Order: sequence, then structure tokens, then C-alpha cells
Amino acid sequence: MNIKPLVLILGYLMGDEGVKHPSFKEGLNAILRQGVHHLHMMIELAMQINMDARQGKSVKKLGWKALQSIIEFTQCFVQGLWTNNDPMLQLPGFDQDEIKAYRKKLREHQIPDGKIETFCRLSPEQRAKLGLFGGDKAKLGQLEKVIKALPLVTASYKVEVEGEETITASDVISFCISLKYDNLPEDQSPGYICSIAYPYLKRSNWYFVIVDAATKENVIQVERLQCDEGKNVCKFEMKQRFGRAGKFSFHCYLCNDSYIGFDKELSIEVDVL
Repeated sequence: MNIKPLVLILGYLMGDEGVKHPSFKEGLNAILRQGVHHLHMMIELAMQINMDARQGKSVKKLGWKALQSIIEFTQCFVQGLWTNNDPMLQLPGFDQDEIKAYRKKLREHQIPDGKIETFCRLSPEQRAKLGLFGGDKAKLGQLEKVIKALPLVTASYKVEVEGEETITASDVISFCISLKYDNLPEDQSPGYICSIAYPYLKRSNWYFVIVDAATKENVIQVERLQCDEGKNVCKFEMKQRFGRAGKFSFHCYLCNDSYIGFDKELSIEVDVL
């Protein structure tokens, strides 16, 4: 077994300066350049395994926790962080001391929690009053530029039958799940990702993972999507006929493959008459 790639990946994720040695540069760059593609292939393989199980070709199937592990590792891989690192470290200028100093000010500035998304949803004026970086305006300016590129999104869904007010067992039902980028105008799609560690150009993807509401583990559908060019909304659309009446409940996990701490969840209910 060749352990060099494993050591390089772990060193990169743990922030070990040793992996930056010139003798490792070529190998590490090859891993970083190809790694995200291989992680996406792992998700696609999981989807194929589940499809084979539904068709009776295999007894094996993978649930949400398996997919979640791959997606979360992809996020860490792109950001060069380990699973126990603080998501605030994705932001330029932040280290453990700066994060600690910021969280000491939460109550004073009436900030509800210390999550990265909460911080990024503050107004620039609110962040300016926090006294970050010892008042260094250059660092604060760089931070504001990065925040504009982050996936601050609002999730929503719509379930309907075109031209009908009610849904019956024989209807073809349209599902539309949307993620709208709140910090972008309607005619602008997200650009390339911001990462302190990852050296290559990359656009972020969203994984739409629909599971049953009872266990939140049995995977029904998985899609990897991006915003269409010139639009600030990422949409998943599906049509389905249930064939029987009842109340159907689903849960949807919406996960970005490039950033930690910005994922969303939706509970979806459908009443079929």
C-alpha cells in the first residue's frame, strides 16, 4: 500500500507545514487537482449502488450518513481544514485568537450565536463595529470581499400540479426545491470559490439529497447542481406520480461541496387526495 498520498492529504488537512516542502509539491498538487473529481465520483458510485438495490440487482445500499461523510470530507478537502477545525477559519484574517476575541463580543453586540453564517449575515457596518484585526482596515476590506462570494442562501420548495389546486393520486406532481443566493443580484451567478488553502479554480456545487422523513437515512434522490449562468438561484426539479392517497413526508439536505457551515435542510410534506 502506498501511504504517501494518505500522509500528504492528512498533512494538508491538518495544516502541517511539512507538506509544503518542495519535494512534496508535485505530488500534493496532483492530489489537490484531481481529488475533488474523485470525491464526486464516490457520490456517483453511491448513487449507482442504491439504484441497483432498487432494481433488485444488489442487496447493498448506502444511506444518508455515508453520503454525508463524503460531502463533509469534500468540504474539508477544498478548505484545507480538518473536521474539528472551526469553520470561521475559512475567513481571511481569522485564527484561533481572533475567533475567540470575536465570540467574547457576541452578547455585547446582540449576536445570537457564533456560527460562521450568522457572522457573514451581519451588515458590513455591524462587522466594522466589532474591532476585528485590531482595527486593520485592509484586512477588514479583504474579509468583506470574501463574504460577498460565500454561499449565503435561502432554501424554499414548492409542490404542485400544474393548473390544479389539489393533488390527487393520479396526478403528476412537480417538486421544485430552490436555493437563492441572498447576496447576489438576480442576474448574477456565483463565481469561483474562495479558499485559503485550495490553489485551483473551482465553482461550488450543491448536493440535493432527499431522504424519507421517518428515519432521515433512506436516500430517495441525489442530485449535484450549480446555478445556471446569469442566475442567482440553484434549482432541483422532479416530477412524480404517487398512485395512492395519503400524506407523504420527506426531508431534504442541501449541502455545498466547497464550504463548511452553510448547508440547509427542508422538511417537505405532500397531501395526496
